[in-house]
Amino acid sequence: FTFFRPRTLAIVTVSLLLIYWAMPFVWIGMNAITLYLLAGLFDFSKLAGRFVGGNVAHGLGQYADTVRAGVALLMVILLARFLFRRGILIRL
Repeated sequence: FTFFRPRTLAIVTVSLLLIYWAMPFVWIGMNAITLYLLAGLFDFSKLAGRFVGGNVAHGLGQYADTVRAGVALLMVILLARFLFRRGILIRL
């Protein structure tokens, strides 16, 4: 008799991976209105361009726009995580 059977261990592992994979969606979902309003006030793409623009964008070549979009998305996700962890939520 073993405590963890291979199938049980696989189910537990997949469940834990799904929990970590889904957390950014929870953060964004809990702060959707706030992020929507902040996206109207601040252009996250321009802000990301300050980090990966100029010489960095020149060095990235044709992938510069893709990296800028990824950085903008990362900034929104990190902002959502910050708001979620501090408990700052706009409720209607």
